[in-house]
Amino acid sequence: MNLGAAIHEKLCTHDAVSAIVDSRVYPIQSLDEVYPLIAYTFSRLPDNSIDAPEFVEYTVRISMVSRSYGDTCELGNAVIEALDRQHGIWGGVAIRSCNLSEPTTEDAESEDGDKNRMFYSQEQTYKVYARP
Repeated sequence: MNLGAAIHEKLCTHDAVSAIVDSRVYPIQSLDEVYPLIAYTFSRLPDNSIDAPEFVEYTVRISMVSRSYGDTCELGNAVIEALDRQHGIWGGVAIRSCNLSEPTTEDAESEDGDKNRMFYSQEQTYKVYARP
């Protein structure tokens, strides 16, 4: 089971997301300097049950970065549309549920202190239940 590949496929094949980022969806962080882009990470939450669970809980963090605040907001909405309250088979992985679990956070940074070269970002956190 590869949850990273599942998230990548789900985002890259969603029309609204791919119209904005094409295939610039990366695990962890990209050295790509073409914007907008998406980076994602995930972690498995501990399971204290004795039996092997049918589905495992993961926390998935999606970061969207753009040079334009408007593009970042548009991309954030597209990612919510692609992932929130969704389920199914993504990249060969059975997903029981994927739900936005925390409010979206936003940030802005300047490149080398230059206010004319800004980066805008949003981060979304999801709880995902996937078959191991």
